[in-house]
This record gives sequence, C-alpha cells and structure tokens, in this order.
Amino acid sequence: MKMMDDSSSGSEEHETAIQQEIKEEEEIIMLPFYRMWFIRTLLPIAIGAGVIAGLVIAGSILGLTLDFNNDDIRNSETFGTENDRDETNPSQSLSPSKTSSQPSPPPSETPWDNPPSPRRKPNILIIMADDFGTGDMPAYWNSSIVDMPNLNRLGAKGVTFKDVHSTPLCAPSRYMLLSGLYAHRGQNQGGSWSLRQNSNQFRGKQQSIARVLKERANYHTFMTGKWHIGAKAPPNGLYNFSHSLTHPMHDWSQALIDGPTDIGFDSSFITIGGIQAPPYSFFRDGFLTTEQENVMYWGTDSEHDMPHGRSIIGKHGGEGSKDWDSTAYNMILVNETIAFVDNHLDDKPDDPFFAYVALGGVHIPHSPPGKYIHYDHHHIPSI
Repeated sequence: MKMMDDSSSGSEEHETAIQQEIKEEEEIIMLPFYRMWFIRTLLPIAIGAGVIAGLVIAGSILGLTLDFNNDDIRNSETFGTENDRDETNPSQSLSPSKTSSQPSPPPSETPWDNPPSPRRKPNILIIMADDFGTGDMPAYWNSSIVDMPNLNRLGAKGVTFKDVHSTPLCAPSRYMLLSGLYAHRGQNQGGSWSLRQNSNQFRGKQQSIARVLKERANYHTFMTGKWHIGAKAPPNGLYNFSHSLTHPMHDWSQALIDGPTDIGFDSSFITIGGIQAPPYSFFRDGFLTTEQENVMYWGTDSEHDMPHGRSIIGKHGGEGSKDWDSTAYNMILVNETIAFVDNHLDDKPDDPFFAYVALGGVHIPHSPPGKYIHYDHHHIPSI
C-alpha cells in the first residue's frame, strides 16, 4: 500500500510539474491584450505603410532615373559624330557619351527643372460595323468574298485583336463598347433599343468613353450614325411608337432626352435605330432635323427609288422624313465625319478629338447603293 501511495504521490507531483510548465509557456505566449492588438492591427498597417513608402521612394528614384535617361535621349539628337568634332578645339573633344554641341548646364540646374512638354494626345476614331463578323474581313482570316484594301491596310499597320468578344446583337454590343461593361449591367438586361425604353442603357453613375475622354483628357467628342441604345421622347416619354414624330404628346422642339449629348458627346448626327427601325429621320445634337410638314409614314416592307438606289423599309414601319434614303446612309455618315474633322482642325487644332462612327448599312434591310449590286429599278435581288 505504501508503495502504491508513493507511486500515486509521484504521479501527482509529475502532473503538477507538467501543469506548471504549461502555465509558464502560456504566460510566455499570452501577451497582454494591447500587445496582441498592436501585433495584429498596427504592425501590419505599419509594415504596409513602410512598403508603400518604399514603393513611392523607389518610384521617385525610378522617375528621376527615367528623366535623366529621357534627357540624355533628347540631348543625343544634338550630339556630334566623331567626324563632326573639331579636333583642334579641346572643348569639343568629349567622350562619346558626352559629345554634346550644347554647353553643359550649371551644376545647380537639373534635368527635371525644365521637364519636356507632354506628348500630344492621339486623335481617336472608332468605326463600329453593325452585324459585321470577322469572317467578312480578309485582314482576319483571308476569307472574305469582298475586296477591302483600305481595311487591310489598317490591319497591316495596326494591332488586330483575335480574342475579343461581344454579344450577337447590335444594341447590347454598342452599349458594351461605349461603357466597357457587360450588357446586363445597364438599364435593361437585354439592352435598350429604341424610344420604347424611355431612357438610354446607361445607369446612374456609369460613364461612357466619350465622357471620360472629354472630362479627363480634354477631348472634343463627336458621334454619327446608329444610336440604338435607347432614348426618351420629349417631354414625358413615348406615347406612340409608330407615330413617334407627329403624336401631339411629343414635343420635338425640345432635344432628345438621354441621347448622345447626355453621355458626353459634344456634337452628334444620329438616327435612333439606324436604317432598321423608326423614326426614319436624323437628329442633330439631339434635335429632330425633319420639319413636321415633311414627315410621312413608311409602311412595313416597302421600297422606293432614290438617286443612289432602292431605299427599303424593313419589318418595322413607322414615321420618318420624306427624303429618307437607306442606300445613302453610310455615305451621309462619312460626309458628316469628314466635316467634323475639318471643323475641328480649324477651330480646335491643339485639342485631340474622339469620333465614334456607328455605321448601319450592313444591317437589315440591306440596301447598299445600286452601283454595288446588279441593280434594277423594278426588282431588288433577294438577300
């Protein structure tokens, strides 16, 4: 029994020793609360701030280094060659890296005292070809049945993207292009197409590329062609789609609501639905260009002769201008774009421009100028 007691006593002492060791370790590990808070909260912030400060300092040093390098490059334009230097003049006998014909700057003057003038911003022209696939362009797959030498030259001189994506429909795709967002991020999941939506596709604080370029980079912005991302008839929205131009509740002495001007375009010349949907009239800077006495109703699937070919109204009849000509649509847009560029160069030669040209002639009802098809005034080929 005594042996058992001794054994029991030894076990208790052993357990007590273990508990003491655990307690000591816990005292070492368990720091006061404020120290733990510092380690978990302030220390990462301090480390992060240190990293950021280091990056800023490194960036500054790198920036100065690049400034020196750029200055050397600029000065290299005035460097003389070995044959250019006058060997009799010791002042020109410089090492190859310092053979500048210009006097060295005073020690107090540094390259960043006189920074180079900023590079001129590039002019930007975006041409959107409606319902036009990459297979239609020889510059992509060399598979087109139509010769396109101008587009081929553009492709050869520039960058061709072969892994980009859009939607298979025209209205959502142009919203994606202008906003940089998926179509379902806009007002309507399937896109905004016409005056029926009583707004364009942009929501809240979403900004178009035109607004960003205009407000942040001082671009002169212009759009012509097929709008097709929704708008609102003044003053209170659409009451009649087929008679959108003459309905008494529509006041076209006012500008189109939610049109190009409202998303950042300084000027515009558009149709709301291209050549495929009413109203078949142009709007300049939001204002209808057709006088009320020149409005007529164009019937569904109708055709009429015009100077350049046979103009066609497709499956959407509606009101429009008496002189509506779907065959001339793209030519009108080209002329408007040329006029914009000419005026820009005259009025704002020092400012960059952004022009968005949304063509519509490739889309249904497919009515190119007669000279491009076997044209007969009494018959248009089935397409």
